Amino acid sequence: MVDRRPHKYPRTPIAGARTGEIVKIVGWVRASAAAFISPLTRAICVCYVTRVDPYRPWYDEAPIVERRWQDIYVDDDSGSALVRLDRAEVRLGSMSDPWEVEQVEMPESWGRGIASEARMELIQSFLTAHGVPLFNRPPTPSERALGIRQLPPSRRKARFREDVLREGTKVAVLGTAFREPDPTAPLIDQRRPAFRLVVGAAPHGVIVSNAPDDWS
Repeated sequence: MVDRRPHKYPRTPIAGARTGEIVKIVGWVRASAAAFISPLTRAICVCYVTRVDPYRPWYDEAPIVERRWQDIYVDDDSGSALVRLDRAEVRLGSMSDPWEVEQVEMPESWGRGIASEARMELIQSFLTAHGVPLFNRPPTPSERALGIRQLPPSRRKARFREDVLREGTKVAVLGTAFREPDPTAPLIDQRRPAFRLVVGAAPHGVIVSNAPDDWS
């Protein structure tokens, strides 16, 4: 794939995609298996990338990242294609949003909303599942200016973000097209297998984008 910018390629109807060609198809996402529930936002989705960066008393530590995906179908007015996500570069608009910051624990006396409390519990569970301990962070300059010299043990913070791809999302898919026997379709004349279009042949992978600029 010489140019990895989907908007530089013309749109190809799924029914018109030819084996061995780099094509851009545009359509709506459909799951190929049971959907997932993302760890933090509890979104029902076919792909998620969760990143949590808790305070740690050392530097240059990468965030804890969890990815999960399944192959997806993309449907347009002319047909359907199976898109392999195991080598996919998924580009979601939310990936440019800033990280969110959440207190992982907070004294009950401070009060908090149910949604915030549930989110903190989910972050705590996520970190625990990945075997990551929590550490107390020092006061920020603004907190020190207010006379806060030492934070209670419950003042632990974590930055996080979670990007999800849901069923029904409109996407552009750029990759190499090929055909393979379709195990979900009946045999033709009870002898010959039916074939389906697949985008994302190894080792080239595929780009999946929900940016409107990539759809045309």
